[in-house]
Amino acid sequence: MNNDKSLAERIKKEIKQKKISTFTAKDFIELGNIKTINKNLERMEKNNEIRRIISGVYDIPEYSTILQEYGAPSINEVAHALARAHNWKICPSGTSALNYLGLSTQVPAQYIYVSSGPYKIYSIGNIELIFKHTNNRLIYDTSEDTAILIQAIKTLGRGNITKMHKDQIKEKLDEFTIKRILKQSKHSAAWIYESIREIFEV
Repeated sequence: MNNDKSLAERIKKEIKQKKISTFTAKDFIELGNIKTINKNLERMEKNNEIRRIISGVYDIPEYSTILQEYGAPSINEVAHALARAHNWKICPSGTSALNYLGLSTQVPAQYIYVSSGPYKIYSIGNIELIFKHTNNRLIYDTSEDTAILIQAIKTLGRGNITKMHKDQIKEKLDEFTIKRILKQSKHSAAWIYESIREIFEV
């Protein structure tokens, strides 16, 4: 078995072990030289083993026997693959945060994430994936659940949280996560913290 073929097999094994469906060469950096890994991913794409979404980002598409076609890429998975590759900390913002919490079923044309990295826009078919830089350390120094809930509340706006929103949020989170959110969100804007206390009725 030649080295390239051996590396390709190791990449496939890593994909299964890490249970990642969307990835870049950086996800396999421990396996060898980044250029060689990229070449192997390009070869795997040509062999229809993986799908190229945008430059340097690939996935293993799921095939729908009902629709008889491959499903669209997960924009959230693409965002996190890019974040891992560039060592960014990210959090869904706007409608993306609402979708994550199940507070909106709207399919946006733009998926927006706040990020520790630079402002970036990626086009994925007819969808724009946008990273907006923020210096807000609260986003990066708290758990993902806390950061996303804060972004969702900002999107809904002061005084716009309904009973349906509250029920949906509480249904998605367990008691341990709720306690952590209440503790971590104390340093957010006063109205946001008050909204979080109202949601969890404390």
